[in-house]
Parts: sequence; structure tokens; C-alpha cells
Amino acid sequence: MQRRPTAATAQGEPAALPALLAAADGSPASASDGTTWAWARVGHKNLYAWRVGWPKPVIVAEGGAIDWVHVVGDVITWTDTTATWAADLRGRAYTQMTPQYGGTNTDGTAVVVSYPGPGKRSVSYVFTSAGLAPLSCPQ
Repeated sequence: MQRRPTAATAQGEPAALPALLAAADGSPASASDGTTWAWARVGHKNLYAWRVGWPKPVIVAEGGAIDWVHVVGDVITWTDTTATWAADLRGRAYTQMTPQYGGTNTDGTAVVVSYPGPGKRSVSYVFTSAGLAPLSCPQ
């Protein structure tokens, strides 16, 4: 079953969403924390985000096979065919979090990152989005 996002005013009346967000299909390539939405479009190769108060969605990343999206505050995580990634909406930068494959789970401000390690062992670590310094692109 596919779920599509909807919006309402503070008074509970239906409200319009930006067109790109209204087209999000609720697949594993879309997620929300209630104030920020992230979703893949164009064959799951472009990752978009929109936050309450923004005039329009922004492109977070392009070109990868984006899946398993999570949103935690200013951080969006996703997995593609090579690794697991995280984007910081404050600086519009993103980084690779695993050497290969892997995935994330989120709860509140916590992000759990796991990936296959040496000797068939899983490697995992946890960080909180609330304490994360902004990512930035090198100049």
C-alpha cells in the first residue's frame, strides 16, 4: 500500500503541499519526522527535502539509486547501491557514512548506522543529530 503525504492548517483545514512533495509515494525512499520530509524521485535517483516554512523543496543529492530514507532533525540518511549516506540540511552538504552498503535506523534524535565489517561481523555506531556539528562542503 502506498501512502501519500497530506497537509492541514493549524485549524485542521486541508492545505496544499508543494507539487514535488505531493507526488511523494510513501515508499521506503521517503520519510518524515513531522516537520521535514525527504523523498526520492526520477527513478529513485534524486533526493529532495522540504521543511515547514520553506517556499519550495530542495535537491539534497542526485544520481544514486536512493532508498531507505530517514529524517532526524537537520539530518537525512539514505542508502544507495554502494554505501549509506547522510546529508545536513543546514549547509546542504552530504557525506558517505559507511565504507560499503549498510543502513540506518532512527529514534528521536538518535541515528544507528550499521554495515558489514571484516569476518562477517557487523559494525555499528550511534550518533545524535542534535549534537552534530554542521557538515560543510570544502571550498
